[in-house]
Amino acid sequence: MHKRYIPLITLLFIFLSLTLTAQDNKMSRVDSILGAWYGEQTPSVSVLVTRDAEVKVMKSYGYADLEEKVPATAQTNYDLATLTEQFTMMGVLMLKEEGLVDPKTAIRDVWPKLPDYCEGVTIDHLLDHTSGLPVLRNTRLYDDIRSIDDVFSWLKQEEGLLFKPGSKAGSNPVNYTLLADLIVKRSGEDYRDFVEDRIFEPLGMENSRVYKKGWFTSVPSQSASYYRQANEEYEPAGDFPKDYLEGAIGVFSNLEDMQKWMLAWQSDTLIERKTLNKAMRINFKRGQKVFPGYGWVRGFNEGSKYLYRGGIGHGNSHIVLRVPEANIDVVILSNQSSLFGLRERAFELVNLFSEKAYEAK
Repeated sequence: MHKRYIPLITLLFIFLSLTLTAQDNKMSRVDSILGAWYGEQTPSVSVLVTRDAEVKVMKSYGYADLEEKVPATAQTNYDLATLTEQFTMMGVLMLKEEGLVDPKTAIRDVWPKLPDYCEGVTIDHLLDHTSGLPVLRNTRLYDDIRSIDDVFSWLKQEEGLLFKPGSKAGSNPVNYTLLADLIVKRSGEDYRDFVEDRIFEPLGMENSRVYKKGWFTSVPSQSASYYRQANEEYEPAGDFPKDYLEGAIGVFSNLEDMQKWMLAWQSDTLIERKTLNKAMRINFKRGQKVFPGYGWVRGFNEGSKYLYRGGIGHGNSHIVLRVPEANIDVVILSNQSSLFGLRERAFELVNLFSEKAYEAK
């Protein structure tokens, strides 16, 4: 070999070594950031980080099934719990573009069984979480809300709106139970069929499912769910309810498919970009620092807009977070609850791959 090529080869070797060392250091930091939530005998935590649509991290820790010692993988399907609301939102936005949903429609025109105090609430208030409807707790979605008629009965037992429609924004699963029923009414399809045929299939989310009501249900690579105890032990959360109300819960998905889902909010595969931009726009409400609506919670960090959404269910804790300025997405899925500080950990992961440092909050 000619002598003049030796320094070039040496420099290339040094560059590759430094690059691999930097990658190893970042992966060690990822392990450290998530380390409080997994161990040798724990349920799982799965994490995805992308930048400019390129996967930087896709890794799973712990067990999808603790009793059977089944390790979690990128194909492990989790009960997304209230992250389901994002898919409901996308379905309504698709129907809006098709002219089948008018956001200005009063909800009592769609559901005459609603109590009188719902007068003045529109579909747009449901979309933007500014309806003021009484808050339906997540636990009731798993325990005793089985149909849209159960929602009507529950609302009739409540005293009235919590605030004037449009004056405030507050996350509320009841908005999505109504929106899911709206999808059924306007599309003429079952909610499950609509989401799987109109959303999962075009995006290539091949292993994601809407949980089928009844006894014959099949979710591939489905994880078990657990409650995290104070003594670092784990109690099984039990099976997903056989009969439940779709829209706020019911979607099962995994890291590989969630990567495709996050990309759907950046392209016009399902809806036009102007509709996406509206969904991600911050509608300011006086006195608020974060602004839920259109499937996301929107806020500012170090002067930059970010969007996130948590998923809380029986034995599951999740978060999806997007920082548009850095074009970084983070997905954390776990079959254990309750995990606190998910948003803080997500921002720590963002900071590993961003030139700008964001506050972990």
